[in-house]
Amino acid sequence: MRLPLLLVLLFFHVLNTYPQNLVANGNFEEYVNCPEGISDFTTLNWTSPFWPGTPDYFNVCNNGELNIPLNEFGSQESLTGSAYVGIYTYGSQEFIQGVLTSPTIEGYIYELTIIYSPADNFGHSNGLGMLLSAGPPTNYMSQIPQMKKDVIVDNQSEWHTLTIEYLSPGGETHVTIGNFNNENNSNFIPEGMYQDNAYYYIDSIAVKCIGTPSSDIVLDLGDDIQLCEDDYPFTISSNIQAAYNEWSTGETGTSIEVNTPGTYIVKSIIDCRFGTDTIIITTAKEEFCTKEILYIPNVFSPNNDSVNDYFSISYSKKWLNTKIKFSIYNRWGELVFYSEDPNFKWFGDFKGEALNPDVYVYYYEIEGEINGEIELLIDSGDITIIK
Repeated sequence: MRLPLLLVLLFFHVLNTYPQNLVANGNFEEYVNCPEGISDFTTLNWTSPFWPGTPDYFNVCNNGELNIPLNEFGSQESLTGSAYVGIYTYGSQEFIQGVLTSPTIEGYIYELTIIYSPADNFGHSNGLGMLLSAGPPTNYMSQIPQMKKDVIVDNQSEWHTLTIEYLSPGGETHVTIGNFNNENNSNFIPEGMYQDNAYYYIDSIAVKCIGTPSSDIVLDLGDDIQLCEDDYPFTISSNIQAAYNEWSTGETGTSIEVNTPGTYIVKSIIDCRFGTDTIIITTAKEEFCTKEILYIPNVFSPNNDSVNDYFSISYSKKWLNTKIKFSIYNRWGELVFYSEDPNFKWFGDFKGEALNPDVYVYYYEIEGEINGEIELLIDSGDITIIK
């Protein structure tokens, strides 16, 4: 199958096409000085926009109450490095605010992500969200965040991921994280030493442009194919090398190896635009798998029952760059079908009319590349139409 995708910017290096996090210092690893005590948040390039909020910064460089993993609020290893931040989301509501490295673009799709973990010594709240805004918001409680956590997560031993895809109106420059519900609209379970409050560690925050569909270029995984058992593993490759590829298998390379039939999809991203293509791999008939080059059936039934309704030929995957001339004649030598399409389908018709059940003679010339060698096959045979 062929679907359009981006043909420009092919000289860009693959690293330049990987979806970049627009949140400056989104994993909190960059700091000026090691945090010295609770509420020491000024060492980051993040801000605490709404008083009296006093977020906390945890780093392995601190040997006391802001240490990682063991600190004043509980015990948790960092997931992505050596630092994370912490905020109250119930009992006292704190917010952190950062800036985007570039404004969002109208009509583009972004992936919003918060990686968080409930702190050990606190209760549990459903209040956590991300707000993107054009400039810093002036009244956080009147805002509706693009992403929020609606359920209570009380597993304190693991990091959890909150993520959505978001179609942006464009022009957003700031990201704000916190509980945007007032306490009357927040669900809460009291627990722990500080059971009247909820507190979250936040390991990283991301806003990544994952693109807008583009028809400016051509992505091609090749035609759908039938494979025999011995043909696996089979390699599927994207024809666009300078792209970040997301496969339906979860892989992200330029190509993947598959070991089973199925439908395989790739999404290729370049400069925040993307295209997709699909290839369907099916299991060939046993008779085809015994052939070295191609399989030509000898009977078909064009009766619109969706079973064997058309005549076509199948190629081994060893047969590349196929060129073909295929002719079919009735018993009086009249040409009733001709094609130069290697993937033709004949539905047993001539001049718009269905032909009667009978034996028809075919003649073909097929040229292709097999194991690096150009080979020409010339042969004839017959095909029977039944109803």
